[in-house]
Amino acid sequence: MYFITLFLIPIAFIPMFHIQAEIIKITIFAIGFFLYLFMKREIQIKKIIFLCIPFFISYLISFRFNYFDSHFLFFHFISAILFLFIFDSQKHIFLSKLHYLAFSTIIVSIFGLINYYGYNNFFIPIGESFSRGLFKATTGNTNFTSDFLATSLPFIFFGFFNEKQKCKNVFFWISGSLSVLVILFCQTRSVLFGLFVSLVIYFLLFTILNKKEKETQRLKVNLIKIMMLFLSLLISLFLFFSPPGYPEYKDSPFEQLIGRVSDVISDENDVDPAYKRELEWKTAYNMFLEKPVFGHGWGTFKLLSPDFQSKITEKEQRFYGYYQRDFRAHSDWLQLLAEGGVFVFVSFLLIILIIIVEAVKKIALRDYFALAVFCSWMVILVHSFVEFPFSMEPLYQCLLYYLHI
Repeated sequence: MYFITLFLIPIAFIPMFHIQAEIIKITIFAIGFFLYLFMKREIQIKKIIFLCIPFFISYLISFRFNYFDSHFLFFHFISAILFLFIFDSQKHIFLSKLHYLAFSTIIVSIFGLINYYGYNNFFIPIGESFSRGLFKATTGNTNFTSDFLATSLPFIFFGFFNEKQKCKNVFFWISGSLSVLVILFCQTRSVLFGLFVSLVIYFLLFTILNKKEKETQRLKVNLIKIMMLFLSLLISLFLFFSPPGYPEYKDSPFEQLIGRVSDVISDENDVDPAYKRELEWKTAYNMFLEKPVFGHGWGTFKLLSPDFQSKITEKEQRFYGYYQRDFRAHSDWLQLLAEGGVFVFVSFLLIILIIIVEAVKKIALRDYFALAVFCSWMVILVHSFVEFPFSMEPLYQCLLYYLHI
């Protein structure tokens, strides 16, 4: 079905969707997916209506004057929510196929490294080598690549610590090592921070749970595997500091990353990332203040942000005379507040809090897989505060899929 919606639907015969083909694709995908689950009796109508009511209201508010974006975002949400129903009793299937995820991360990492050295997946030159902007891999761009690999890492660790076959252990180790290296080369600051938070939680809880483990032999095995992970980290850091073939005249990837981090906290340049983000966040916040209850409607930030931004650049000296065309608020939470108001924001926040509580309950029962799911989900959640991963369909579906299993 997904293949059909991507490649075989003749978009050109529907004029109103001709320019934005992704809208009809996501709509047909969502409707088709719903009908499939409904016929299989794997869907609960009351549950999906309850989940979608707040977002449907926001969709209706903006539908009349911002049809394309509101329509896309609503069916984007619907298609992701439907994943909550299809994996209801299939956790064991995911566990048995975990090595396929490891294989996917190896493929993405290898193609990513090829991109980093200036070639596409067919070894055709695509630009100056050793640039983070070259990452396409199989996922589309730098953020997709780093997000996919970062959210996969907790599952790779789970497989590495729980797999008994030595060959598969080595496979997971290679997968994790390549993933870490490519994530470092991507230099996506918010993903790195989200991954750091996720891994601190993972290994902290993993250590606490293992202290209660009475099997001495398993503790020894885990200690050996931790040493292997430490070796993997050292290798990745060495290659990150000094990649093979890296030109001497360029700053090393590590120096570039330090520069990118310092740009965030620096106040020397009026158009540094921190400056731009602050303006975007102020714009979203001012939109919220005008319509705090129901917001301006889903997908309206791109349409209305210039009007609210101009008021800021006219009055505040720090931003006086500056202009930037914003399609996103670079914070899913602030954009949700601006477009959906308190009504949608609180609804989404309650879902997040329920998930956290349920995850803590499962982890307390020493469910290591629940720990991996929670930490994988944490990467996207942390990233969403300063970026817009919820607006990226693959990451959004990935998020809800992880939440369910």
